[in-house]
Amino acid sequence: MDSRRLKASIKMMLGLILTKLMPATTQKIKDSFALQYWGKGVGKSKIGKRIETLIRFYLAHSNKNKGDILEKSHKDFWRNEIDAEWYQKSEARFHDATLPPLAPHIAALNRLIKDTKTRTLCEIGTGDGMLLSHLKNTLASHLTFIGLDLSEQRMALNRNQFSDINFLACDAFDWISQRSEDHTVYITNGGVMEYFSQASLEALFKQIRTEQPHSIISLFHEPIAPDHDLNHDVESRLTLGGEFSYSHNYPKLLERAGFTIQHLEEESHPAGYRALTIIATV
Repeated sequence: MDSRRLKASIKMMLGLILTKLMPATTQKIKDSFALQYWGKGVGKSKIGKRIETLIRFYLAHSNKNKGDILEKSHKDFWRNEIDAEWYQKSEARFHDATLPPLAPHIAALNRLIKDTKTRTLCEIGTGDGMLLSHLKNTLASHLTFIGLDLSEQRMALNRNQFSDINFLACDAFDWISQRSEDHTVYITNGGVMEYFSQASLEALFKQIRTEQPHSIISLFHEPIAPDHDLNHDVESRLTLGGEFSYSHNYPKLLERAGFTIQHLEEESHPAGYRALTIIATV
């Protein structure tokens, strides 16, 4: 056993012991699982924070196949996240850091849209709406632009800032199931699908493929783990770091759902993970 696996095994054992000894603390951590990564955990002292880290590590890795704890915790976090400082930092780096590497991928998407009957572009996990506003000024003018996110407060702010875009606070599954319009482009950027469990992601791809069979899926810069073998390892895993999001084999999962890969590029990220951009059609 190498040192990394040994360290992980020790953390799993300690985390398991702590969940048994501290059931009340464990439940609090389950209820606010994603918050520690964002500096809002339940542990206050140095020892408390260490205990929380070990319990979170155990919960994440023992639950990784089902995804119940992880997926719910991430949804709860983003549904209630309205941290102005976080979004201000995101807005400040949008034009300098976010847009330049996206430019060739946006151009590829635009070429594909022009060759189809696409009528709607929908961003899942739109956040502050900056990318969607940029795409509205960049892509074909006949498109209708829609932004989906879980936070009603964030979407209300977006509506005030971008009055020409329809921002909706809802779950992507619910929105897609309630509409029958085909020829839609679904996009994400900077890590959105990483918060879906594999089962949920496959269900979403299948839902789009079945109910809107002429749609396009375009995922910009979704993080994948450094050691995730996309040629052979179809199953999802956890990414590095304390956030415990998912590294998905997007090409294989899209192909399994019946999509064809039209554009695929992988880039390295300073944080240590790989960033995958992929555009797929039926």
